Amino acid sequence: MMKLTVTYTTPSDPEGFDAHYTSVHAPMVLDMPGLVRFESSKVVGTPDGSPAPFFRTAELYFADQEAMGGAFASEAGMATGKDAEELCARTGATMATFISVVDERAA
Repeated sequence: MMKLTVTYTTPSDPEGFDAHYTSVHAPMVLDMPGLVRFESSKVVGTPDGSPAPFFRTAELYFADQEAMGGAFASEAGMATGKDAEELCARTGATMATFISVVDERAA
């Protein structure tokens, strides 16, 4: 299994970011072909109370690397990627992505 993790820094417009993310972007993610699981989290703080370096995270799971590649090469995947870039540009957030291999033998 493959997992794509996306992190978003705190935007200059948190309310605008969240409104678009929850009503437009997350539903777009769910339309991506081959997606087997989607988790979205909002960062609520740090242990010492200092500002968190991230605002939101998302985890997208796919059966394998081929499925992940196909999802992002699809029309829905390309539209989702473009929407994420435009959302960050519009609200002042920065996005970083990480790809992981999930070893389910440890589950």
